Amino acid sequence: MQTLKFGIILSTLMLSGCGVILALPFAVPHFSAPLSVWRINDFEPESKVLVLLTRGLYDNKVRESLAGYDFDIRSYPKGQTVIPNNELRYGLTFHYDRKQKCMTQNNEWLIEGVYEISRLESNEVVMKLEKGGVTGSCGDFRDRIFPDMAKALSDTWGY
Repeated sequence: MQTLKFGIILSTLMLSGCGVILALPFAVPHFSAPLSVWRINDFEPESKVLVLLTRGLYDNKVRESLAGYDFDIRSYPKGQTVIPNNELRYGLTFHYDRKQKCMTQNNEWLIEGVYEISRLESNEVVMKLEKGGVTGSCGDFRDRIFPDMAKALSDTWGY
């Protein structure tokens, strides 16, 4: 009889929506922020060499995804000044905002990421890409942020 009462109470809670409230912090939605691209009109890059100006948890994923589109990502020791030259003209800054942790055990997150491309000699931002997605395998979530942003940057680089 106790089991029957528990089943009825659990069913009532689930039907009333209380069970959904308990599940919300752990359910990753199947959508993410759409791609947004901004660039100034006179941005005409000659090479795909970028200096990574920030350091963070996802540096390797940024490098690997961009390498697949023939970008050469350079980095310098923290505190060292990057001197622009014919080869080094543009910097890459990657910022992100964590939105929700995936339910998987591999520490992946749903994030909104931003790539800012700037001229090294003036720090002027010449291109900005924003996109949401997951940082790796996250169940059936389809938007992987790093491959999507790398493709978008490549598509708009020589525009």
